[in-house]
Amino acid sequence: MSHYCLKTIKSFGFTPKMIEQYLGEPKIVKNPYYKSSAPMKLWDKDLVDRVRKEKESELQISLAKRAKVSESRDKRKSAKRSLLGFYLENYSYQLDEYSACGLVETAFKTGAIAVPVFKSYDLTINLLAGYLADEEEARIRKEYSVDESVYTRIYTPVKNALLASDLVFQSIKKIQNIIGRWEREEQEKAEKAKLEHLRKKLIQQAFFDYIEENFNTLLANKLIDPNYIQNPKFNTSEIQKQRHLKRCIQYVWMSIQRCARQENPNFAHTRHIQDYGQFYEKIFSYVNTILHEKNEVIR
Repeated sequence: MSHYCLKTIKSFGFTPKMIEQYLGEPKIVKNPYYKSSAPMKLWDKDLVDRVRKEKESELQISLAKRAKVSESRDKRKSAKRSLLGFYLENYSYQLDEYSACGLVETAFKTGAIAVPVFKSYDLTINLLAGYLADEEEARIRKEYSVDESVYTRIYTPVKNALLASDLVFQSIKKIQNIIGRWEREEQEKAEKAKLEHLRKKLIQQAFFDYIEENFNTLLANKLIDPNYIQNPKFNTSEIQKQRHLKRCIQYVWMSIQRCARQENPNFAHTRHIQDYGQFYEKIFSYVNTILHEKNEVIR
């Protein structure tokens, strides 16, 4: 290896100031191991080894200072860990009931706790305890050292405090009542919509039955204008003739429905029945009769 990287240089005891003073600017190269990583800083091996010999005592002092700082830091961490252990052994949680009720309301309004979860008191308490335990853990970690057991140790006291609070219980109960009212309203709307759909369906069926019973009378009604039923042009293709005939049949069918609505006000607002189905042959015969009569007149 003809070069040393920055990590190796620092392990020799070089401080940033010493690197700048004794080694100068590094050679910048791409990281050969990870293409997406930052470029590597390299110093010539011969230069570094020579400076290490020349500045050996200074480097030893630097390493000693670094070891002392590291030892001091480890002692502080150890002390914090000891304090944390003592704190957790004697830990008790004081619940701010009004803040907890505010959290319940906010969780409901923002959807942080889903409606199905709110319907279960136990599930709601579990999630609330999780949120409050997270906040408590963050507070403890600022003062003491980081420990993975913190959350586990404080979750149960937080949950027990929530379970013991009548205010929190009433707050959750209030939201459950709101959800229950919403569900009843939605159910009532669905029932009304279902009944309205059934009512319209029955009226539509009655309308169809009325047309079936009075078909011949409706077909003879003066509201059906024979002038609308015309022969297609002489040079019209067979496809166009079929389309023309279909339009004539559709006109008669719509006219029959219009007549039925005028004769029976109960069907004034019924929607159009598009499929003439079983009446096709009668309407087809009626249209052909009119067209035949017009052909006879032309002759």
